[in-house]
Amino acid sequence: MRGSVFTELYQWLLPAAILGGGWAIFAYVSQKPPTPTREEVAEAVPKVQVITIAEQTGGLNIDVDGLVVPFREIELAAEVAGNIMLQSEECRAGNHVSQGTLLFQIDDRDYQLEVRRLEHQLAQAETEIEELEVEIRNSEALREIAQQQLELQKNDLRRLERLQGMEKQKRTGLRIVTSNEIDQERRNVLTAQNTLTGVDNQLALLRTRRQRLTTSKELAQTQLDKARLDLERTKIRSPVDGLIVEEAAEEGSFVQRGTVLVKIEDTSRAEVHCSLQMDELAWIWQRAEGRRTEPPLESQGFQQNGYSLPPTPVSVFYHWGGHDFRWDGTLTRLAGLGVDTASRMLPCRVVVENPRGGLNVDAASDQQAMQPPPLLRGMFVDVRIHAEPDVSLVRIPAQAVRPGNVIWHYRDGKLSIQEVHVAEALDDILILDAAASGLAPGDKVIISPLTLVEDGMAVQESQPQ
Repeated sequence: MRGSVFTELYQWLLPAAILGGGWAIFAYVSQKPPTPTREEVAEAVPKVQVITIAEQTGGLNIDVDGLVVPFREIELAAEVAGNIMLQSEECRAGNHVSQGTLLFQIDDRDYQLEVRRLEHQLAQAETEIEELEVEIRNSEALREIAQQQLELQKNDLRRLERLQGMEKQKRTGLRIVTSNEIDQERRNVLTAQNTLTGVDNQLALLRTRRQRLTTSKELAQTQLDKARLDLERTKIRSPVDGLIVEEAAEEGSFVQRGTVLVKIEDTSRAEVHCSLQMDELAWIWQRAEGRRTEPPLESQGFQQNGYSLPPTPVSVFYHWGGHDFRWDGTLTRLAGLGVDTASRMLPCRVVVENPRGGLNVDAASDQQAMQPPPLLRGMFVDVRIHAEPDVSLVRIPAQAVRPGNVIWHYRDGKLSIQEVHVAEALDDILILDAAASGLAPGDKVIISPLTLVEDGMAVQESQPQ
C-alpha cells in the first residue's frame, strides 16, 4: 500500500518537473539581449598593425643561374704547305699562351728562295724602266730639234715665196728665185715634217712601253708581297691570349694548306650563358632613360628589331673555397632565337670583359682573403642582372604579402584585398610594380594576422605604444 502511493507520486511529479524545467529554459533563451553601448561596439572592430609603403630606388635585381662558356674558340690552320720544323713547348694542350707567341714553324727555305727571285725580277724591271726613261728623254730632245728644223724650213720656204711674188709684180724678167728652188724647199719642209712625225711616233711607242714595264713592275711587286706574306705565314703565332684546347699536329709532320694545327680558347673575355623568363626580360626591355613615358628608340630593344637587348650591367658571383668572388659583366644579346621548348625561357649571353679581374667579396673584412680564380669554361655561377625599368617601384616587408600574392590595403578605416605584381623577392623584402599593383609610396598595408577577412571590412589602426 505504501509502495503504491510513492509510485503514484513519482509518476505525477517527474513529468511536472520536466515541464517546469523546459519552461524555465525557454524563458531564459527568449529574453532580449541588452543593447551594447558605443564603447562596446568600438571594441568589436579589430585593431590592426600597418606599415607605410616606401619607394624603391636604384632599380631591381634579377637573380638567375649561369654557365661560363668560351667567348670564342679559334682553329689555327696552316696557310702554306710544308714540313713542321718546330713546335713550341708552350703549344701543348692545357697551356696558356699570350698573343704573338710562336706555336709552329714550317720549313721556309722554298719561300725564301721565291722572295729572292722576285726581288731580282723587281730590280730588273726597275732597271728597264730607268733605261726607257733615258730613251724617252733623248727622244724628247730629238723632237725639240726636229721641231726647230721644221720651223726653219718653213721660214725659208716663206721667204722664197715672198721673193717670187715680188718678181711677178715688178715684171722685170729677172729670175732670182726659180721654181726648182721653191720645190726643193718644199721638199725640205716635208722631210723635216716627216722627221718630226717619226720622232713623235717613236716617243709614243716609248711611252707605251713605259706603261707596260710599269705594269710589269707592279705585278712583280705584288708577287713579291705575296711571297713575303707566304714566308711570314710559315710562322704560326697565337692571335689572342688564350688556352690551348687541342693540338692536332706534331713536329716533323707535313701539312697542306688549310690543315688545322691547334685550337685555342680566347681568354681575353668570357661569356656566361643564362636563361630568363619573359616576365624578367620585360624589366630589361623597359630600360629607364630619364623616367620617360615612352622609352627612346635605342633602348626599346625588342620592339626595335625583335631580337636585340639594351646593354644591361650584370654582376657574376662564384663561390669557391669558402669565399665569394664577383666579376662585372654586361648582358648583351639573346643566345639564339626563340623560347626553349623544355624550360619555356629565353637563353641570353653575358660578356665579362676581364675574366681574370674578379674581386673577393670578403676582402674588406678578411686581410688574408684568397685571390679570385679566372672564369673558366664550365663554371656554374650566380648572375645578378641590374635592371632599371622605367616604371615606379615600391618595397614592402614579405610578411605583408598573403598567399596568392595579395595584400590587405588599409585606407580610411577599411580593409581592401588587393592583388599585387611582385618584381623581385629578397630575403624579407618584396619589390612591387606600383602601377600594376595599384599602389603608391605612402600607402598603408596591414601586416598583423586576422582570423576572418572580408573585402571592405572595418578595421582600426592600432596606435604604437
